[in-house]
Amino acid sequence: MKKIYEQTAIIKQLLSKQVINQNKKYRRFFYLTECPIDDGTIVYNTVTYELLFLSNEERALLNNPDISDPIVKYLIESYYLVPEDFEDKKLASQVINTRLQVQSLYNPVPLSYFVILTTTGCNARCFYCFEAGAKVSNMTEQTAHDVADFIERKGAKKIKLQWFGGEPLCNMKAIDIISKDLKEKNIDYSAKMVTNGYLLDEEALKKAVDLWKLDTLQITLDGTEEVYNKIKNYVYKDVSSPFIKVLNNIENALKAGIQVNIRLNMDEHNAEDLFDLSKILVERFSKYNKCYIYVVRLFEDTCSEIKNREVKDRHKLIENSVRLQNFINENMPTIEIDYLPKSFSKPNTCMACSDSAVMIVPDGHLGKCEHFVDSDFYGSIYSDEIDIAKIQKYKERKFVSEKCEDCELRSLCVALKCCTGVPDHCDEVDKIAIKNRIDTKLRNIYNAFIKLEKEKQ
Repeated sequence: MKKIYEQTAIIKQLLSKQVINQNKKYRRFFYLTECPIDDGTIVYNTVTYELLFLSNEERALLNNPDISDPIVKYLIESYYLVPEDFEDKKLASQVINTRLQVQSLYNPVPLSYFVILTTTGCNARCFYCFEAGAKVSNMTEQTAHDVADFIERKGAKKIKLQWFGGEPLCNMKAIDIISKDLKEKNIDYSAKMVTNGYLLDEEALKKAVDLWKLDTLQITLDGTEEVYNKIKNYVYKDVSSPFIKVLNNIENALKAGIQVNIRLNMDEHNAEDLFDLSKILVERFSKYNKCYIYVVRLFEDTCSEIKNREVKDRHKLIENSVRLQNFINENMPTIEIDYLPKSFSKPNTCMACSDSAVMIVPDGHLGKCEHFVDSDFYGSIYSDEIDIAKIQKYKERKFVSEKCEDCELRSLCVALKCCTGVPDHCDEVDKIAIKNRIDTKLRNIYNAFIKLEKEKQ
């Protein structure tokens, strides 16, 4: 048995170790999810957020526990095994409700995650852009200096920046100023960027490594060359192909040691084309262990208004996305993770309900959600006054359907009221997609854990 993640701190406060009763028979706890790997199984307790690796022999103990076995004793104490008459749903509800009550309170901690919009303008004109219609504004040089000062005042000892837009590279000057100021202030920072990658040329890439401390890029691809160029509809009128340009920029970033997460936006019209694209990406990028390719169903992320789709069409799209993701996972190397996150899949995975995260728009206003870039602000970098009521609004959860109580993944759902696209509950096809995504992450986490274990030896 290997313990990859312990119970989170708040869970340890809520739950004492389960006392072993020699007179009771024990069974598997309902809220477990498993991911088989070559030499065993990753077992994840979705109520306590503890993550274990069990060998095949140890895994068998979940179904046939021997109470005298020291591993079984641990599995009982940690709620992987419970008495036959145990009320699993009651415990899960108590833990989830108490945890969410604690998390709903505003906790003014130092900020450690800054989403910074250098501009709301963009050099592409994608038909699906959620910022369409937003007022275009650019961060001035003075505001960029002021943002760095704000980070110095309010930031934690170690911070993460996320450059966002619009297209953040349309205002590289702001990125340069903020990064240079933070460096001069001796602030420990690293950065990621959400970009279309078009402007990430040789000069920008050099700054990305040396000055911006960029370790991760997220770049969206919508299809093969003709489809991509049509959907992106860049403002430039040069004769070169944007698709070829972006692929070259991706490869140069990988060669520079930057992790590149390639997001594939799938809808009913480009599903088959994305399979063709994936073959191109696998052939070109499978030699890089910092290239991660993942599929997202367009208009079905948690903050999008889901278009009216027939159930059969939605199911077909889900099945295509799972099939494509499996093809990618089978043909791309496991992504190389240099460190393990502090925890795995806590329910507040959205920055909107995190007290340590903030969005800064080009004029210095502060927000909580990237989908509200020109409204619903709770403060400003120029004032210590904040609207706590607005911060609290982003912590409110939607009512969860009673049907969710019969799902072992229940406690992993964010279900924020502010997310218009969150369904009341998932059907079985939705759950297949969710489980597939979790399994991919579990494998990546496990491989990172094994790598770190070997480095310690």
